[in-house]
Amino acid sequence: ATLHAHGISLVMDLIVNHVAAEHEWARRARAGQQKYRDYFHILSTQDEVDAWEKNLPDVFPDFAHGNFTWDDDCQGWVWATFNEFQWDLN
Repeated sequence: ATLHAHGISLVMDLIVNHVAAEHEWARRARAGQQKYRDYFHILSTQDEVDAWEKNLPDVFPDFAHGNFTWDDDCQGWVWATFNEFQWDLN
């Protein structure tokens, strides 16, 4: 009410579709814990990535081309639409 009295609207942005690559779930996925690997889309081959990419637009094509990033520890391609450090949740 106080904000509105001053002509201000509050907007909250709740992100529920990804976590940081440093998040505990991502660390556990990297450690090979299947429960946590299942929290993400981790693809094994470039062919799988190419198939997904046919239907996924680039959100930031100028600086973040593609929607997957290779992770050495996972030995797979992790879906990270916005940035390589923001892993999308399954």
